[in-house]
Amino acid sequence: MIKDLFSFENQSIQYDISRPAYPDELINKILQYCKNKDCILDVATGTGILLIPLFKYFNKSIGIDISETQISIPKEKYKDYNNIE
Repeated sequence: MIKDLFSFENQSIQYDISRPAYPDELINKILQYCKNKDCILDVATGTGILLIPLFKYFNKSIGIDISETQISIPKEKYKDYNNIE
């Protein structure tokens, strides 16, 4: 059985608030390697800290995570965007 390590009270929210964003240099480096901007997949996306600055460059952005609690954060925050799943 897989345990959701972020299911404690407000832990995912606190993680999302306190986790620093990735530097622009890293985002730009990733974009250099992505010639095809059709789709991006972020495995272990957590609260979407890496996916969010990248989604605007891709036609479709998919984030997956084993933690339902973690993935619920970007699902709610970005529910109005058509290119994020």
